[in-house]
Amino acid sequence: MPLKAKLQREWRFTRGLNRTLKRVKSIAPDSDNLICDDIQEAVAQWRDSAAMTFEGKTLTYGELDAIANRVAHWGKGQGLRRGQTVALFMPNRLEYFPIWYGLSKIGVVTALINNQLSGLALAHCLNIAQAACVVVDAETSPTFEAARPLLERPPSPPKLLP
Repeated sequence: MPLKAKLQREWRFTRGLNRTLKRVKSIAPDSDNLICDDIQEAVAQWRDSAAMTFEGKTLTYGELDAIANRVAHWGKGQGLRRGQTVALFMPNRLEYFPIWYGLSKIGVVTALINNQLSGLALAHCLNIAQAACVVVDAETSPTFEAARPLLERPPSPPKLLP
């Protein structure tokens, strides 16, 4: 890459980083404004615009919000409550972010667990998270079940999203 192109890339990155830092500087630890509130504003403003693309599939802000709402209703139906921790143990996929967003809508703290972990390393992360339950998919469920006997306080059975 030519020097000029490298400098332009670095300049764009630095400007974006400065904008981000200015925005998060005002966030207080006890703030009532959560990231899900910011995302909700983006949904209201750009409902029909592309929010994210993964492996050739795109979700609009409205679609992202609809999935998150389904997850929030599902979580309430599972008895999840504000302040509880839920471990999200899934590979990267288009629904990963909307699942996290949906759980945040009901006040659940989501522990994002690396899906490459297994055995003792997975059990260690789940023990530290002290999750009330673990959300898995068909791909990660066997790995979780293999680590379950190693947990200090096994969470409720893993939850497979509909």
